Amino acid sequence: MLQSHDILWASGSTNVKTGDVPTAWVGLTKAACLSSCSGCALAPKAIGGDGSCYSHSGSPAIAAASIRKAAERGRDRTLSGALNAASRAARMVRYTAIGDGGRVAPGVADSIVETVRRAGLAFVGYTHHWREQAVASDWRGRLMASCDNLSQSDEAIAQGWRAAAVVPADTPARGTTPNGARFVVCPAQLAEERGRKVTCNDCRLCDASRPGPVIAFREHGNGVRARR
Repeated sequence: MLQSHDILWASGSTNVKTGDVPTAWVGLTKAACLSSCSGCALAPKAIGGDGSCYSHSGSPAIAAASIRKAAERGRDRTLSGALNAASRAARMVRYTAIGDGGRVAPGVADSIVETVRRAGLAFVGYTHHWREQAVASDWRGRLMASCDNLSQSDEAIAQGWRAAAVVPADTPARGTTPNGARFVVCPAQLAEERGRKVTCNDCRLCDASRPGPVIAFREHGNGVRARR
C-alpha cells in the first residue's frame, strides 16, 4: 500500500491539457510507480498490461524521473508545499500524472482530500482499481472509476462510482452507455478538435464529488490509449 511519502507533489504543471495545477506523481522509484498500476489493462507489458498507457510510454514517464531526482536532492515534494507554491489561477489538484494512487494505506486518502479541500481546490483523479473494496472505501465519491469501455462504466456506476472510460476515436460527442447512462466526450478533447482550448482546470467535470455524466476519452495518438 502507498504511504503518504510514496506520493510526490509538484506545485504546477506544464501539461497543456490539465493547466498549471498542483499534481501528484506516484512512487519514489520507477518500480514503485509501475507496481501501483498492476492489474490495469493499459499498464506496461512488464506488469501484465497491453502496454498502451500514454503515461508510462510517453512524456509523463520522463517528467516523473525528474520529479524523483528533485526529491532525492531534498526538494520539497509534499502536498502542503505544493499547495503553498501553487499558481493563484489553480482551481483543482490533479491526482495523478503517472501511477495509480488508489491503493493507499489507511488514512492517506482522508488526509490528502481534506488538505486539498481546506485549500479551496477541487480534487480530480482516477483509479483503475475501483473494483477493490479497500479502494472503494477510500476513494468512491472522490476519484473517478477509470474504465476500459462504456460497459465497464455501467458496472462502476452500479457500484456507486462516477466513471470515465476510453472510447473509440469516432465516438460521438454525447450519447449513452449500454445501460442508458449519459456520457460526454472530454471537453478538452472536443475543444482541441475545434481549434479552441479548454483545460481540466477550466472544466473540472471530472470532480467525482459532484454528480455528472460518464466522461469519455477518445483513443488518440500513435497507437496509444487516451490518457485520463
